Amino acid sequence: QNNLIESRQKNKDLTQRLELEVIIRTAELKSTAEKLLDAQNSARIGNFEYNIPQNEWSASPIVYEILNIPEKKSYPIETFVDMLQEEDKSSAFGFFYSLNSNKSNYENDFKILTGNNKKDPIWVHFIYAVDYNDKGEAEMIHGTIQDISYRKKIEEELQELSLVAKNTSNYVIITDKNQRIKWANESLLKVSGYTLEELKGHTPRIFQFEKTSPETLSFIRAKLNAGEELDRKSTRLNSSHLVISYAVFCLKK
Repeated sequence: QNNLIESRQKNKDLTQRLELEVIIRTAELKSTAEKLLDAQNSARIGNFEYNIPQNEWSASPIVYEILNIPEKKSYPIETFVDMLQEEDKSSAFGFFYSLNSNKSNYENDFKILTGNNKKDPIWVHFIYAVDYNDKGEAEMIHGTIQDISYRKKIEEELQELSLVAKNTSNYVIITDKNQRIKWANESLLKVSGYTLEELKGHTPRIFQFEKTSPETLSFIRAKLNAGEELDRKSTRLNSSHLVISYAVFCLKK
């Protein structure tokens, strides 16, 4: 029986550790996503022009590299549309029929199969403007194309990991560098009775009450100030209704 209890405890500890690793990875991905957004303007981005009456488009060298096609003087628009996923092709053609002089700036993300690569699609981000003639007819489209595949990969992984953090039975809180709460999972909201909006901007002190151990608080404060991890087995923290074991991880940007 003792072996069975010990085995169950080990499994519980392993599960909690895996859940914590998911939470850490999620926070790291959020940080990485923010940094990638800041660097977008200088990362794998090029310009293009499309002459609508002549059905010819040309671009800077990096665009041909992104699309994995030979650099040429010009291409017909069908060359690009053929790279699109089937579900995007009709909307891409429909776009040209919907151009009107009431709107001049557009922005889209497309998933494309580049050059001879028919297995691993990439994501590209378009920002473009339309020039019109005196009759209000679209004549020229010009803008930028950027490879955002890595950003999309992070966003997709972040979305998957967020589902784990949201649905774990453990109580999860993410704070900023000033220890102000940015996010909490459903388990924590359910047991505490707070809504996420009520918690945002507060520090975890909101969960303390008169019986909270001063020694525990001093221990946590010292660890946080030193940027060190707290072992969930080292101490316990009292709340108004629960005695909980916990772990805290400091993520440095």
